[in-house]
Amino acid sequence: MTGRVETAGGKVYELPALLEWRLRRTGGVPCDSFRARCLYSAEMGEVLKAACRFAATENGVTRFRGVIDEWSAVCGAEGTVLTVEGRGMAALLLDNEAEAVTYQRAALSEILKDHAAACGVAWEPRGEVYGTGEYAVASGSSRWKAIEGFARRCGLTPYFTREGVLCLRGTAEGRRLVLEEPEGVIEASYRDRRYGVLSEVTAVNRAKKLRQTVRNETFLARGGSCRRVVYVPSRSVNELRYTGRYQIEKSAEDARGLTVTLAGSVDAEPTDRVELSLARLGVRGTFRVSETLHTLSARGETTELTLWEV
Repeated sequence: MTGRVETAGGKVYELPALLEWRLRRTGGVPCDSFRARCLYSAEMGEVLKAACRFAATENGVTRFRGVIDEWSAVCGAEGTVLTVEGRGMAALLLDNEAEAVTYQRAALSEILKDHAAACGVAWEPRGEVYGTGEYAVASGSSRWKAIEGFARRCGLTPYFTREGVLCLRGTAEGRRLVLEEPEGVIEASYRDRRYGVLSEVTAVNRAKKLRQTVRNETFLARGGSCRRVVYVPSRSVNELRYTGRYQIEKSAEDARGLTVTLAGSVDAEPTDRVELSLARLGVRGTFRVSETLHTLSARGETTELTLWEV
């Protein structure tokens, strides 16, 4: 693994050999993050003061690209060591606030131009997608929220690649991997959470006397009971239905989760689907990769996968 920093003017500087690294990939929110350490020399100070981006590559392939939030140099028993930390490119959308605006009939390209391009974020081309009805960006919303809200109405999920490019994917997209009793398991844990999972959501618009109830049939069949009433200024029953469904999905998305730490590097990305079995835990099924954590330390290289059952 090699690291480099980039300035706002486009200049690129290679860092000395990395002593440690920590690359956390979520693809969205919470944001990707990185931490890298290498030896430091005094002449690097001026370069680092001008640096705003970090990239990690391995065998010519980009493993991470993100925004530098902080760097520090410390003299100690190990010598003088530089630590660079930051987040993925989604940070640019999360840190910048959007102006309140209502789109009469928004198109995906228009939303991306207004919010991604304004922050210097590149995106992967995709066929044009139009929303139904009006789409409002509320005052105080981040540019990420403006893009995410529109994308989810269209059945898409915003996602950042390892190269820092914004993509919008459907639920069925992403690779399919198989891990049958994977070798090198250092630790594994399975969790089945009931608390906080919603069984039913009723979305209400008092002004127009509209209401829509959405039920979580899977959770209800297991004896779950947790109802919510949400008051929203939606303009149609379809929008109310979307609100209810979204609330239920968010409450249950990490209810059944598996965390596996493996020795070495595992090529898995957020949104990938994994067919996995672990006899020791009695776990077998299909999981979606929620997060990957690649780490190199004195103990060696490891990959931690956070998986949600689907």
